[in-house]
Amino acid sequence: MKPFEPCFLVASPDLRDENFAETVVFLMEHNKEGSFGLIVNRPTPYTIGDIWKELTQKEYAIDDPIYLGGPVEGPLMALHARSLHSEREILPGLYWTTQKHDLESLVETYEPPLLLFNGYSGWGTGQLDHEVAQGSWLFTPAQKELLFESKQDLWKRLIAGVGESFMRNLSRVQTLPGDPSAN
Repeated sequence: MKPFEPCFLVASPDLRDENFAETVVFLMEHNKEGSFGLIVNRPTPYTIGDIWKELTQKEYAIDDPIYLGGPVEGPLMALHARSLHSEREILPGLYWTTQKHDLESLVETYEPPLLLFNGYSGWGTGQLDHEVAQGSWLFTPAQKELLFESKQDLWKRLIAGVGESFMRNLSRVQTLPGDPSAN
């Protein structure tokens, strides 16, 4: 197995699984034991303030959404930029944690960027490799900036970029026209 770099898994337009249709998964781990990531473009109707009030009975005016990280239940997780409250650095300046005391500190001293996730996306040994071979997923390099900007059309932007890159490599053309049908 090649060394793994975190990346975005972009659901193929043909992927019809309701858990993953039109999703972008930030894949943080991929090794011989399996794969782990978080769907980054599925906000829930709940905000960080809502969840924190329910958990601690304290009011926080944080309107950022909680994201559905995937169909697998798990602890509340955060991606953020504060090394002091992290378990692991995923990309330079991007940290991940599930520890309760770190999550509490991140919310109580709220400072963007901060993404909270409920649930995660996981694959067993060889499962993701099989799905990639079937054409269910496309890979593109992870960009920390994309995690923290608007994700409303993230899937469309990434799928278009992956398609353009594929076509450029296939045709060996450096620049593609905005509307290929105009050729």
